[in-house]
Amino acid sequence: MLRFNQFDLRRDFELPIFITFENTNNRIVKNKILKEFGIHGFLIKNHEKTILKMNGYPENIIVDESQKYKNREINWFAETWDGLLKFNFNNLKLIKTGSSSGQIHSSTWEVFDYFISNNFCFNNNIRSAIVQIDDLTKWLLTDLSLDYDDYNFETKIDSYQDIEFNNHKFSIDIIKGFEEEISSLQKKIEANVLVEFNFEDNLTKYETKLIIDQFRNLVQILTGMNIGVNKILVNQNSNWILSNLYLPSIEERSKNFSQTSYSRLRDKFSIILQKWFSNNRIQILSANFLHGIHYNVPLDTTLIVLVSGIEIYFSNYRENNKEISARKKVEKVIESVDASLSNFKNTQEMEKFSKLIIDNRVYRVHGTKRKNIIESEYELKEPVKQLEKYIYDFILHNLGV
Repeated sequence: MLRFNQFDLRRDFELPIFITFENTNNRIVKNKILKEFGIHGFLIKNHEKTILKMNGYPENIIVDESQKYKNREINWFAETWDGLLKFNFNNLKLIKTGSSSGQIHSSTWEVFDYFISNNFCFNNNIRSAIVQIDDLTKWLLTDLSLDYDDYNFETKIDSYQDIEFNNHKFSIDIIKGFEEEISSLQKKIEANVLVEFNFEDNLTKYETKLIIDQFRNLVQILTGMNIGVNKILVNQNSNWILSNLYLPSIEERSKNFSQTSYSRLRDKFSIILQKWFSNNRIQILSANFLHGIHYNVPLDTTLIVLVSGIEIYFSNYRENNKEISARKKVEKVIESVDASLSNFKNTQEMEKFSKLIIDNRVYRVHGTKRKNIIESEYELKEPVKQLEKYIYDFILHNLGV
């Protein structure tokens, strides 16, 4: 049986469990569900989806057709039959029920948010989170020439203090650890890098996830790698399993769009973190940029999202007491990273490019045809890729990279 901290967001499993819908003194005693109050079921994780099947249905949920299949914020508890793993389910949706003679005897649920731990614990208040991010190990350990075979879990590579995001202060520690996995055939140990967040105050789950997502986005911008968050351990006692996260395949992770080494950034990484977490506009622009990198979306959508990010970044930016046009905002991005306009013959050609970008965005959003419309996605590819490159360089420029 795996320990609670060995599950990650890509691991599939199927576990027989007991479930109870309440945490009361007469249902959970000495960290165990009393079997007379437990309902038999199975917890099945397959790819990014977790399914809960049980021989019953909670009495306190009304079977109303209009409300039956909506997401529910709840607080259910479960444990494996041997009692070694505990589960706290927080967000579920009913998929189907089984009934006979008008009575429900079984139900199937999709679980979107839950904790795995050794003990029944409540993680509404989060003070720390240890996060495993795809390929961070390869980027850091290789770049810093650190020893993969030194399995000292407490090796701290770097520490960054006094970071602030949305009025929440926290620190970030980069830790070299190892992952141990024992199968029937062998014991496997691999080095990895973990990121530990320690928060000055208690945070909600939503606030915690927002900070983790922002750090993941920053790492993607700096490494040029398509990466996801593969594990989240909170308060040193629970493994937080979430669905609907960005978890790229190995093939997707191999498609780097740039590469900036950590050793080159290390001396100024603290400043980069401060700039990133204090600048909401650069976060939004970066998220819009990464949208086209993450997902296999049409080029039309990528163009719309990129221009939207630029417009948000320069919202309320004024010249001569007037907010500048969308075209001017695109030109501001270009001029910030290429003051000599080296990719254009002259200023007029750069202005022609910005007009082409905005005219095609307007056409695809409003259907208004202008002079520079490109109908073919193939022909649109080159200017959109050019815009992506300017935005990426603009983001790095604003982070001081």
